[in-house]
Amino acid sequence: MEINSRNLLTIGILLRVGFFTYGLYQDSHLEVKYTDIDYYVFTDAAKFIANDRSPYARETYRYTPLLALLLLPTTLGGFYFQFGKVLFMLFDLLTGILILRILELTKTRERNRLILASLWLLNPMVVTISSRGSSESILSALVLASIYSLLKGNIFACGLALGLSIHLKIYPIIYLPTMIVFLSRDGKVVKGIKEMSQYFTKDAIYLVCVAGFTFSSLTVLMFHLYGMAFLRETYIYHFIRIDHRHNFSLYNTALYFVSSLEHQGLKGDLLSFEKWAFIPQLGFSAVLIPWYLTKKDITSTFFIQTFVFVLFNKVITSQYFVWYLCLLPFYLRQYSSWKQWPEWAGLVIWSASQGLWLYFAYQLEFKGRSTFYPQLFGAASLFFAGNIYLTGLFIKRTKSLTEADQDKEKKLR
Repeated sequence: MEINSRNLLTIGILLRVGFFTYGLYQDSHLEVKYTDIDYYVFTDAAKFIANDRSPYARETYRYTPLLALLLLPTTLGGFYFQFGKVLFMLFDLLTGILILRILELTKTRERNRLILASLWLLNPMVVTISSRGSSESILSALVLASIYSLLKGNIFACGLALGLSIHLKIYPIIYLPTMIVFLSRDGKVVKGIKEMSQYFTKDAIYLVCVAGFTFSSLTVLMFHLYGMAFLRETYIYHFIRIDHRHNFSLYNTALYFVSSLEHQGLKGDLLSFEKWAFIPQLGFSAVLIPWYLTKKDITSTFFIQTFVFVLFNKVITSQYFVWYLCLLPFYLRQYSSWKQWPEWAGLVIWSASQGLWLYFAYQLEFKGRSTFYPQLFGAASLFFAGNIYLTGLFIKRTKSLTEADQDKEKKLR
């Protein structure tokens, strides 16, 4: 059978149906449930809204009320409870379709498009996350919709999708500087403050206005409906959170000690470095990388800045990898052959350090052995170092793209 986009999507659909069906079986027959615990949080919040109460009456609901509103059909009971999973899988498939469309816009040849899109559409981790009831696919689809619209020249649609994605989860705001640089009149890198005026183009201002209006309108509406609880749980919480469980971040051990202090009624030092994690995080992902790489390859820039944002986040869980996995195909399209890819060593470190971390986490949570230091800290440090190595390779490769390289790549695709 010849593989084309339609066949790839069909296989992707069948794969998701299979995982979803197995999930129903596991939930009804096994002690360990397939459904993500967050899905129960979402659906409980939807029940509160259906009963004219705040979704934040549900403890640990840290999302915009829009998500709970989308899941109102789950309150009807029976098979309707699965509505959210089906919705998330549809957005998951939409993300795959947008990957194919964006690769087509970048003139990637069809065979490579199919291979690269399969990294998302046929990825068991991606399928598992959406079929278990995680909402990350909605955000992935919106981010890719904004990129697709930008490349198509539809600034209004780009701003609309970007503003909505920022409302859902604040981090996509890092893409705004990249888009502004992309829309600037001059392809040269800015070297002085006087040259900053090149960024104030009509399209850039229009994009900022549409995205800002979309985000502000939704935020004001939700604040009007649910008050300070909305701002506190949806946005403020993510700046002050001190989660240390299931956290691959280098800040994990520091967060553990801070959490222990707060549990004892004590407060951590204002100078504790984990409080200022957002400074290098935003400095690299929202300023330096967009300024340095956008004019070389905008789609690769989106991937690299997301990769760095996650790396420097003080909380990293497996679901966060989805944020940059949907953008990975745009970076890999630079290579005409998998043998040319030099990142294999970094990928081995990335995978091995996660496995090592999970082993020590298992020893801690299930065996009751104290492995926070040096075991978990060492594994997290190795994970961080491996990601830094990969980041260096990503930037070096993208920076090396000259006009001659880009013309050569177009001929290869």
